[in-house]
Amino acid sequence: MNREQSPIPNIFHSIDEEDKKHIILDPSFIVDGKAFRFDFLSTTDYQSIGKMLNALSNVSSQQNKVLHKIQDINTNDNTSVSVDELKNTFIEEITKLKDTLDSSLKIADKKLITVKDFEELYSIGEETQRKLRGRFPKDDPLPCIQTAKRGTVLYDPNVIDKWMDNYRQNEG
Repeated sequence: MNREQSPIPNIFHSIDEEDKKHIILDPSFIVDGKAFRFDFLSTTDYQSIGKMLNALSNVSSQQNKVLHKIQDINTNDNTSVSVDELKNTFIEEITKLKDTLDSSLKIADKKLITVKDFEELYSIGEETQRKLRGRFPKDDPLPCIQTAKRGTVLYDPNVIDKWMDNYRQNEG
């Protein structure tokens, strides 16, 4: 469909101003050096897709390391390596990669996340989180759940995604 004929701009202009804040026009991702573009996407979905693509990219690079490791085993050893040894090495490494991917995607699906999960998802360290939580109410502190004073700090990912959108707009 030709972009000039696309109904998307008309639809976008009919949305309330408050809802427009949560939409990214023409979002794109670079995957294997090629742009992957949508006409529009909610900011929360954009962040989720970005996290998934990063996790997949990490797994892909780890798979390449495994393949190089297997090739090194085969070329460095003058005696031929049995197919069973290669198969076992490959299965072992792929299982590790699958576990890594599963754990990173499960964090995004949790109803509440910990300080460490927050750091892994948003790349904001524990000390910075503490400072953001301690901001005055007029400065929009980082929303968290803490049932007891000095108790465990938890975050609701849905609330945090909205807060992060607002934080990036105001800080950037």
